[in-house]
Amino acid sequence: MSTSKLWPFLQSTSGAISFHVHEEAAWEEPDKQTAGVASSLLAPLWRCSGESQRHVSDLYEDLRDGHNLISLLEVLSGEHLPREKGRMRFHKLQNVQIALDFLRHRQVKLVNIRNDDIADGNPKLTLGLIWTIILHFQVSCSISDIQVNGQSEDMTAKEKLLLWSQKMTENYQGIRCDNFTTSWRDGKLFNAVIHKHQSSRSTTRTVTLIPGDGIGPEISAAVMKIFEAAQVPVQWEERNVTAIQGPGGKWIIPPNAKESMDKNKIGLKGPLNTPVAAGHPSMNLLLRKTFDLYANVRPCMPRLVDMGRVYRQTNLENLEQAFSVAEKDLGVTRLLDPEDVDVAHPDEKSIITYVSSLYDAMPKVPEAQEGSDTLLDE
Repeated sequence: MSTSKLWPFLQSTSGAISFHVHEEAAWEEPDKQTAGVASSLLAPLWRCSGESQRHVSDLYEDLRDGHNLISLLEVLSGEHLPREKGRMRFHKLQNVQIALDFLRHRQVKLVNIRNDDIADGNPKLTLGLIWTIILHFQVSCSISDIQVNGQSEDMTAKEKLLLWSQKMTENYQGIRCDNFTTSWRDGKLFNAVIHKHQSSRSTTRTVTLIPGDGIGPEISAAVMKIFEAAQVPVQWEERNVTAIQGPGGKWIIPPNAKESMDKNKIGLKGPLNTPVAAGHPSMNLLLRKTFDLYANVRPCMPRLVDMGRVYRQTNLENLEQAFSVAEKDLGVTRLLDPEDVDVAHPDEKSIITYVSSLYDAMPKVPEAQEGSDTLLDE
């Protein structure tokens, strides 16, 4: 089962669990909201594992007997673990110990977390254990196979993720990625990563250019300059569409112009004049009939992130923009709030987890897809 299903368990509703943790066992007091994790958050996991009877309504209470903890690890690892079926304290301790031993066997570092801490419902250490599981399954496993130019064989998952972040943002003025704490506080790094991904997805499209007549060429040239300034990835294929008479005297678009439009599926057309001659068809009407155009479409697909705006915004505005765009357009669950990051010492583990989610959401550049004929009419 995919490890990405751990987050719906903990984070599928905003604020379901807030992680404010530090290294070693010095866990902060858990947020009050952490005490009530709705059973619906765990239901998809149990259904996938056949454990439909599992029910977690309180994170601290419902992990005490070890059964839910073992079931969670079984779902995440795909392995079957033994368990004690009794209800005495001894059986609870044994089940929690089975879970802890399994994690240690998987080289998961557990610091000062004992079976009685979980069996007794210790909020700090229970939250610490859940965080450790997240860090291992969601972060370390999900990016263990990352390949980045310049990486060394002995790099840890964290170091690879940092190198990936640096590569994604290396050419952005005034932006440095030195760590997973203060470097991300102003939100510029988050936006730069999204902006770079957005730019890398853009494949160069060949567009049929029909300059037009009269002032058409001047207008077309101005539009081309706008495209260039906006760094729109297009190359132009200029064609003349002045109608010619084909076999039988029928007026048609020149074959090379029709072939260009059929191939490119998109064109930019300047204003066209209809020659003053007996029987000469309207050029606009002929284009519409030839390509089955029933409307002039002016698509507008703005960039997800405007870096010029990012440099002018406040920290909180940048963070809000990045988290909102990532959630809406990239499908990245909103695990952080701007107020959690715009602090003197942002939590490293929380940022690592979120950045790993960004990494997961950024696949290879997709190939250009065939589309329907589109003619942009100036």
